[in-house]
Amino acid sequence: MSVQIMTFREALFLPTTIKRSVKVALLVGTLLIFINHANTILSGHWPEPWEVLLTYLVPYLVSSHATAANKSETPKHQDL
Repeated sequence: MSVQIMTFREALFLPTTIKRSVKVALLVGTLLIFINHANTILSGHWPEPWEVLLTYLVPYLVSSHATAANKSETPKHQDL
């Protein structure tokens, strides 16, 4: 059995990394929308699309980076 370290890029595009990051982005992004834009939403308006996009994109990127960094530092075992 040999041990191989996964690269950061490999870990970044794993389906588990993407799924986890989407879940985090939806939860944290939604909370941030209401925290940062509650007054705008309650007045009957919606924030600018780029603000909404960034509000969801930042937690996605942070979660993806953290998950990929963790997975890329963990050895994976391969049976030969």
